[in-house]
Amino acid sequence: MSDPDVTSDNRRDYYRIHDQALVEYQERTASNHAMAEFYRHPVYFEMLNELQSLDLETAKLMSHVAEKDRSLAALLKVFNKKVDLIARTLALVETDVNEDRLQFIDLSEGGMAFVSAQQERTGLQLILKATLVPSYISILTEAEVVSSESVKEHPEHALSYEQENGDGFITRVNFINFSESQRQIIARHILRTQQQQRRRQLE
Repeated sequence: MSDPDVTSDNRRDYYRIHDQALVEYQERTASNHAMAEFYRHPVYFEMLNELQSLDLETAKLMSHVAEKDRSLAALLKVFNKKVDLIARTLALVETDVNEDRLQFIDLSEGGMAFVSAQQERTGLQLILKATLVPSYISILTEAEVVSSESVKEHPEHALSYEQENGDGFITRVNFINFSESQRQIIARHILRTQQQQRRRQLE
């Protein structure tokens, strides 16, 4: 379904998915104040990410519970979904999702591709903030530009039909200094998205 995307530092195979996100970035600088302001994040997004991390921590425990008591495991999953729904509803209410700022991206555990207004030079280090919609999973990391190609000159690389005749540049980045917990959250999101795509194909 997805093509493997291999990063140069650890040569592990990653799988890409097509997703939607609000993407912000700026060049990484030595200014601690500028970086702190950019990294500032709404409390509800921090809560969502923390809930995702807790899900990862409890996954093994849930499998053990399911082996002994399936009814209890099912009940706990329902409670977990209720908490998740409340958190996402809060994020939806508190966030002004401007559809004009939403864009299609390609996402993997090792990096992502998105459309930038200007061409970025290869090797440039960025601070990247991306909020996936509608999951509201937040990616906040440093990244390095791998390539940045004009959509008009390379329409075959467009991330969506709407972008094929549009302006901008397809900018690909690798995540750097990416925490293991964030990587696992993205991996889980990719797996869930692939499962949803398979279910839709079977319908």
